[in-house]
Amino acid sequence: MKKLLTILFLFCSLLLSAQTVYYIDPAGVDGPSHTGSSSDPWLHLGYAATRVTTAGDKIFVKLGTYTETGRTVLYPKVSIQGASQTGCIINFTYVATSVNDACIRLYSASLEAGDQSITNLTITGSNLVATRGIWIGYRHNVDITNCTIRDFAALGVH
Repeated sequence: MKKLLTILFLFCSLLLSAQTVYYIDPAGVDGPSHTGSSSDPWLHLGYAATRVTTAGDKIFVKLGTYTETGRTVLYPKVSIQGASQTGCIINFTYVATSVNDACIRLYSASLEAGDQSITNLTITGSNLVATRGIWIGYRHNVDITNCTIRDFAALGVH
């Protein structure tokens, strides 16, 4: 009986830790009829971030150059991973509307664990058009690794 309970516990733990990976691709299409799967990816990071809201899920950025005109709001415990730092370039033209705003916004109303990461990307402000790159507010345990963040008019990461 003890062995059965241990196996059941391990099985349930695996189910809870399962994650879904969603994709964006320069040839993708945004819209409710598209799934964000590897074979049916979305186009924009901002659009994907509005759809990917479940803890543990990931937005995978396929190789290519992307233009984002709006803000990307990332839910807690949702991560972004690029295929390659130099091969995944996201050019933002979004102009922040306040000091607490940015192109990629990780914000919670009160302190909470973000338990998330942003990895393997080049994020630009389109030659100083966009004002702020990444803004993290009231979240901890956020990793930004292997990223180049450049050409923002005010701040890269705050």
